[in-house]
Amino acid sequence: MEWTELLLLAMGVAGFLAGVVITGDLWMGLPPAMLIIFAILGFVVGSIVGEAKGRTREGAVLGLLLGPLGWLIVRLQPHRAENL
Repeated sequence: MEWTELLLLAMGVAGFLAGVVITGDLWMGLPPAMLIIFAILGFVVGSIVGEAKGRTREGAVLGLLLGPLGWLIVRLQPHRAENL
């Protein structure tokens, strides 16, 4: 995943957060099943992005907790050196 794609995803998160601030409703009427799907998606994509950097667990956790913002954080971290 290129940094430009991650930037667009982060911009989507910023738009979501702006909607939360304007409406005052954190979940904006989303059903619980959608929240679970978003959490699983964040976890899976975060682990994939983290795997490319040698940080699979960090990517999975940050993706689960922060979604696209977590993906961006992992993507911008330096590559972890292999343990020899």
